[in-house]
Amino acid sequence: SRGFDMERTHLRDLERLSKLLALLSLAFCWCYRVGEWRAEQKPIRRLKHKRPAYSVFRYGLDYLNELLLKSSERAMNQFNHALGFL
Repeated sequence: SRGFDMERTHLRDLERLSKLLALLSLAFCWCYRVGEWRAEQKPIRRLKHKRPAYSVFRYGLDYLNELLLKSSERAMNQFNHALGFL
């Protein structure tokens, strides 16, 4: 799966683990908000059985990933816009 493998972090300090979970929660919410916005701009396509091809979270995550990997000025402007969702 594409899940986060918490065991591989080997974190034992509860304070550090708490900070990691807070950061992951923030990242999840950001991706979800960006995915919602993106779905308004360009709806998520539906598969033959009428289910969406991606989750809203995945749609946002893929979009942010795409923006970060591009080095164009347009991509940077769009990324700055996405930062506004934080």
